[in-house]
Amino acid sequence: MVEGDDSGRPRETTTDDVLAAFEEISAPVATGTELAQLLGVSQQTILRRLAELHEDERVKRKEVGARAVVWWPEDEE
Repeated sequence: MVEGDDSGRPRETTTDDVLAAFEEISAPVATGTELAQLLGVSQQTILRRLAELHEDERVKRKEVGARAVVWWPEDEE
């Protein structure tokens, strides 16, 4: 879980933090909500980081419902 600093503000969550969180999920895919809860940050923060990772082709995404999206790390070769 992400710890805050002494100022009361949570520390910035990096794309590397998000990639590491995938390793803690016991499924082949994760939702933004799962990752946000695991890292203790807002869903908006996670979705921003996931969008960055997707743009850099480090994660893949699939819409699985009207409002549901699952994400998984891109296989590194």
